[in-house]
Amino acid sequence: MLPVLLVISPPVLPQDPLRVELSTSGLKTYYVETLSSALGVISQWQFDAVLVDSEQHGDNFLEVVRALRSESRVPILAIFHGNDEDSLLKTLAAGASQVMPHMAFPRLVAAQLHRLIELSQPRHHDNAGRVNVGPLWLDPGRAVATVDGADVKLTAREFELLLLLAADPGELVHRDTISKTFRSTADRRRGADMHICRIRRKLKATAGERLEVVTVYGQGYSLQSVAEPTAIAEPRRVEWSI
Repeated sequence: MLPVLLVISPPVLPQDPLRVELSTSGLKTYYVETLSSALGVISQWQFDAVLVDSEQHGDNFLEVVRALRSESRVPILAIFHGNDEDSLLKTLAAGASQVMPHMAFPRLVAAQLHRLIELSQPRHHDNAGRVNVGPLWLDPGRAVATVDGADVKLTAREFELLLLLAADPGELVHRDTISKTFRSTADRRRGADMHICRIRRKLKATAGERLEVVTVYGQGYSLQSVAEPTAIAEPRRVEWSI
């Protein structure tokens, strides 16, 4: 599945550039505004990283970082408002894995989070954790899909839905299960049909007829690998002579 990020920050609008970038870069984000809320969800859910904004906590920011570090060993990226060197060093000493200025570009923040998550996870064989269906390979850690080694350009939502289907190839994934992955009201309204249509088109362009997303009307969808037909050799002609 996609990496899950806990964000502790003041309220932000859906169109906030950083919020948009975190989502489109392949991170599932869960937003809270207070330390108590953060500690509550950390005790129940498994996160891959935490992003905390110093603006929300003022003089208590170091205590917030210490509390987060005491409850979880996942990477903590701190967005710091100010340029005081001693404060930055104290933030790292309190348990932050990385400190970035609040004016940092959203793409840079997202890239740094992905890098911290990658470095924090155990090293395995290159194929460990990847999902394979026929010519399709999905790398949940990097949110990358390939067919025969060539990238399939998917949005974060399309990748998440394709990963859900590929995790159990050939089996029905019910629409209710799919709808639970759509957090926004707009996504629920449109449902899975639009995303499935785009996934079909992209798989068709890269995998041809070898992969098929089957619709089970009224129930859900299934991803199937279609074996390529084997050419039947013509019978060998034998010439007899007397």
